[in-house]
Amino acid sequence: LLCALGVDYRGIAAPYIGPRLYSAPPDRRVDPLEGCRMRWVEHETGGYWDFCDFPLKDAEDEAFDAFPVPNPDDFDYAAARAQAKAYGGQYALYVGSAGVPDVINSNGRIMGMEDVLCHLQLGEEAPLRFIQRRAAFQLGMMERLLDALKGLVDFVWLGEDLGTQHAPMISMDLYRKRLKPIHKQFIDLAAAHGLPVIIHTCGSSSWVYEDFLEMGVRGVDTLQPELLYTDGPLPFGTYGEHLVAHLYNASAARHGGAFALLKEAERRSALLMIGALQHWMGVLPENDLAKLLGSLDYTTGTETEASRKPAATQKEETP
Repeated sequence: LLCALGVDYRGIAAPYIGPRLYSAPPDRRVDPLEGCRMRWVEHETGGYWDFCDFPLKDAEDEAFDAFPVPNPDDFDYAAARAQAKAYGGQYALYVGSAGVPDVINSNGRIMGMEDVLCHLQLGEEAPLRFIQRRAAFQLGMMERLLDALKGLVDFVWLGEDLGTQHAPMISMDLYRKRLKPIHKQFIDLAAAHGLPVIIHTCGSSSWVYEDFLEMGVRGVDTLQPELLYTDGPLPFGTYGEHLVAHLYNASAARHGGAFALLKEAERRSALLMIGALQHWMGVLPENDLAKLLGSLDYTTGTETEASRKPAATQKEETP
């Protein structure tokens, strides 16, 4: 699928080879590196694993201190190097992910979103010690991984969801007090290896971009420009002129047919003039991949012959 989509980058991670740290009931899954639990939730088209049980929700201080965190020495970094070399220079390679350090989300999967936000705001010592302990593990693992991959990695990918679809999730003061020092450690580590950093943020997060720039972040995945119509003079706010790709949770992609999807892609590319580098969340399988890829010229954002010839069986739908 990645090859069909023309994705030209790959992530490199070291396999965990340490002892088993967590357990879960028979009807649950447990993440081997986080300890968060998941249950199977069915819906009309299948199902998915959703987070549940939250082992540190309403926990006492002793539970935070006793909750296990992996040892960064318990990973096979030689295997990671072998994986990177096996790509033979075909792709840009990165370490990290949108889940690193991801303070709010990743700890929310363990203690619940309400609890993690309250702990950050109230400054409660035991939960903050736990948050710092998990970040130190992630940082130590990334440091060892970058050392093992010298000369093979092109960038570092980080993540932190900082906004809802309506407003920031936390204040700037709280970000600078609790999260920024953690983020800076990872960004400084990347800089020490001469690597650029891209960071994932969801929702209304542009309020923190100046701090990202000051720390050395060079790319954001992703700006949701439809949240920023009033943020500056540009069509999509202060950062509109810097857009090179566009995340859009399109109703046409989720509910429409292929024809509606192509028309929405054309409309947005004409508006943004950034080509077809658009990420569609929840695309229906019947929205044919070949037609999506063939609909737009990647450089100019203009229509191609394929997009002007919808299949005869397709019915035009309103996006």
